[in-house]
Amino acid sequence: MNAITTLFLVLAPLGLLQAHAFAFELWLEDAAGQKDTITIGYDAGASYGIDPQFGETDIKTAPFPDSMEVRAAGYLYDDLNIFCFELSQADPTSFHSKVLILDDECMSTPEHEPGVFLIANAQFPVTVRWDQGLFENACRNRSLLTDWLPGGWFDAPCENNGIIRLNEQSEVQLVPAAGAYMPNATDTAYLYFVAFRGDSTIVGTPRPGGRTEISLFPNPASDEVLILPPSGEPLEYLLFDAMGRRISAGGIQGRQAVSLPAGLPEGLYYFRFFGKDGRPQGSLPLRVGR
Repeated sequence: MNAITTLFLVLAPLGLLQAHAFAFELWLEDAAGQKDTITIGYDAGASYGIDPQFGETDIKTAPFPDSMEVRAAGYLYDDLNIFCFELSQADPTSFHSKVLILDDECMSTPEHEPGVFLIANAQFPVTVRWDQGLFENACRNRSLLTDWLPGGWFDAPCENNGIIRLNEQSEVQLVPAAGAYMPNATDTAYLYFVAFRGDSTIVGTPRPGGRTEISLFPNPASDEVLILPPSGEPLEYLLFDAMGRRISAGGIQGRQAVSLPAGLPEGLYYFRFFGKDGRPQGSLPLRVGR
């Protein structure tokens, strides 16, 4: 049976910092020594489709070879039928390419418009390498790789590989992800994600019909964190740990400092925000350090 590994890439909001274009290479090598490379990036002039001027060419109709091949792809979020720890028959890809340049400029590419990363015929574990120095830029220095599925990011844990910070290391060995689908009768595709995020001004996932611009400072935090709604509106919040367990809840009236629970262990946590009408306003990761 062939195997296709799928990585999603979402360019998350990065606050006030601007960058019109960025691209980097991912180098992959499986346990059998098979290698391939793709290019991922964003550009203010790109679209969420095939852009030949950026080197994108649709190769979806070409069969995968017997040796490992790596492909980027478009993602059909609205047609998604992939479930955590279950095998789906749905194909979430709209096109395949060796180059993927998303429509962005260091701001928010919505969660429903990520890119997909496919690896065919790989033997696990798969070693993924990248240029760590490219993620020292304040526009990308909290970028991460994970296998959580979009639509539930930071809400319901669904991962086998944890969260990998791209500025803290230059390679990782991936195991099969929590989400998978079958593009045909013999192949299996595993799903992974990369989110590009910046320094302390990290903006949450978009609210329906627009972009959320809530930020946290400092991040990482130790004893308290300042929650900064864009226009000072009141918000309700829930704080979860990385396993999805609720840690605390509360409300703020505009920009306000919130004390973290005493003795909270170091690690990654997630805020979920709601308006006074109960409508979701986005989610944000928070790193707790001492």
